[in-house]
Amino acid sequence: MARDPRALLADVIGAPRSIEGFRRGLDLGGLRTDVLVRSGVERKLEFVGEALNRLSREDPELAARIPDIGRIIGFPNVLAHGYEIVDDEVVWDAITTDLPVLAARVSSLLADWRLGERTSASDSLGAPSHERENGRGERSRAGARSPSLIIPVTNMPSRVHRDWKTA
Repeated sequence: MARDPRALLADVIGAPRSIEGFRRGLDLGGLRTDVLVRSGVERKLEFVGEALNRLSREDPELAARIPDIGRIIGFPNVLAHGYEIVDDEVVWDAITTDLPVLAARVSSLLADWRLGERTSASDSLGAPSHERENGRGERSRAGARSPSLIIPVTNMPSRVHRDWKTA
C-alpha cells in the first residue's frame, strides 16, 4: 500500500533526530565501541534508505528533488550485505555532517508542500527554498551543498573508498 509522500519525508526528517539522541555524548570512538548505539544508528540509516526508496517508486518526480538519492537508497544494502567493509569514519562524517544537510533539504521540500506549492499528488513540488525567482522572472540558485550521505561501493565486496565524497 502506497504511503503519503509526506509521511515518507517525515521518516527521513525523524531519523537524524533519533541518531542525534543515540550518539549524544559520544565521539567516533564511542560509536565504534558502543554496539547498541551503532546498531540504532545503522537501523535509522536503513529507515532513511527505505523511505527514499519507497518515495522514488511512488513519487519519482518528488524523489528526483533529493540530491544523491540513489546513493542514499543503496546504503542499507551496504550495511546489510557489506557491513565488514564499512568505514566507521565515513559513517561518522555521514551522520554528523551529511545527514543533517539531507534532513534540511527534505524539511524544505515538506515546508514547500505545506505552503501549497504542491497542487496534486502527481505534481512535483515548487522550487526548493534555495531556488527562488530573483525579481526578473528568472530562477536563481543559492549554493546549496548536496548531501553525499552514502558510501559508494564498487564491485561488492570491495573496500569502502575513503574518497567517497568525490566518487
